Amino acid sequence: MESKKDLDLLVENFFKPKKKKALLNLGALLEMVEKAMDADAPLLREDAQSLPAGAKKFPLPKLRITEAWGRAEGGDREIIEKYSRNIPGDTLQAKLQYLTDVIEGNIVLHDVQPIISTLVMIEVLSTILADYTESGAGFIFEGFLAGLFGDQSVQVTDVSGDEAGATGKPITDVRLGGKEYSLKLLGPATEVKGSFKNMVEHFKSGKTHVVYLDARRINKTEGLEFSEFLITLDNFLEVFVTPFLHQVEKKETETYKDAAEFQALLKRLQQDKMAVKRIQFANPTKTWKKETGLETGFLPGDPDQYIFEFSPAATPSALQELKLNGDGMSSLVSRIIEMDPEQLQPYGHPTGLKIRYTEARFEGTKAEKLFGSMAVVQQLQRAIDGGNREEILKSLMKTPGYGHEHRVEQFVFTPSQTEKIGGFKVIAKLPLGQAALQKAWMNYAELLNTTIAPVYQFLGMYDESITNYFTGEGDNRNAEATKAVSAAEGLRAATDEAVAVIGKAAEREK
Repeated sequence: MESKKDLDLLVENFFKPKKKKALLNLGALLEMVEKAMDADAPLLREDAQSLPAGAKKFPLPKLRITEAWGRAEGGDREIIEKYSRNIPGDTLQAKLQYLTDVIEGNIVLHDVQPIISTLVMIEVLSTILADYTESGAGFIFEGFLAGLFGDQSVQVTDVSGDEAGATGKPITDVRLGGKEYSLKLLGPATEVKGSFKNMVEHFKSGKTHVVYLDARRINKTEGLEFSEFLITLDNFLEVFVTPFLHQVEKKETETYKDAAEFQALLKRLQQDKMAVKRIQFANPTKTWKKETGLETGFLPGDPDQYIFEFSPAATPSALQELKLNGDGMSSLVSRIIEMDPEQLQPYGHPTGLKIRYTEARFEGTKAEKLFGSMAVVQQLQRAIDGGNREEILKSLMKTPGYGHEHRVEQFVFTPSQTEKIGGFKVIAKLPLGQAALQKAWMNYAELLNTTIAPVYQFLGMYDESITNYFTGEGDNRNAEATKAVSAAEGLRAATDEAVAVIGKAAEREK
């Protein structure tokens, strides 16, 4: 019976908080363990792929891969948020960059809680990447990001409430930090696809934006590259027209007698991001100088130069940089555009201002399938310039892309076309391959084996014995009670050792 009394005292007093505050007291450590228990029983890492041969293993909480992560009211969402709270950052980019820095060793952690939380997050992403196809992992990935961001973030799963005006599954997959996100888990060469009608309906429902967030696999399972671009009504044509246009180089040189017309052409080329290949002014001969009253060619620093060509293969000198370098040609074009036409006119006397350039071809492109004709694009651009939301939506609803009852077009971006979208940026490159993960595990293996492994070991023994005591399983009840008391004493000793080790590590960090 003595063992039973000991067990009663243990159950009554074991989890009482200590009066003396410590860097990591027993209560704090067990609270962390409880979080792990909520997520499923902690499992000792046994897979050979995670650690090099001969390396020590340490326990790591195992999360179930579940679609419920994105549901704010779900128990699984609560579990993943317990871990994500230890991932700092107010934006998705900041959180992903933090995970990347930990994996690459740019940030070294000394507190057990963020270490375990970070390693669990990394392992979940690695598992999704390795064990699920793009289509199978998409919905789970959406839920994971919603859970990672926490708070008011929510995964949108159907058409309801304020999404009622959409057609089919809404454009928004997840709302993160007040932003509407459409998430895509993609292979290295996978195209970004979507319903053009759904996109228009998204804005018709009153939404002002959507952020397309792509997580593209790096060499299948080596990592994820996260990139994003913003779509609004204001930049709609920059997203759905400009990346699709074909650049065609005009071989013939065009001549302009009127300087204002020449400037208008350059403005259009500059706006459409078309390349200027060659600009030729009149030859600044003595006769030209006498007739125009000018003393030098277009560039005072190089008075005899009148032909400027773009040739990226050439090695520019300080003077040639303006003529041959891409940025230099852009600067030259801007200088011409900003001049007073009357001041520019003499530089074309008497032969005219000559130019060779590339132009955008609309016909035969994906943009033509969506908008029908350049006239429709120009009408839409006028509505955008006027800031008339109603007229913009009316114009979009008349396009072939919006379709009618029997036909709706999809927009399709290749990876290279996606990169041409204005505002496109890579926000994080998360290494998740075997070598990167091994490095992350090994950075903390010694600390976790010293601190957490014994705690889990004795906690498991205690849990088994206390369960057997109350259920009558295992050895006789007195024996199970004795085992539970012994395990609890070992757990307390292991916890004290963990506190001491972590305290020393924190002191070294200071």
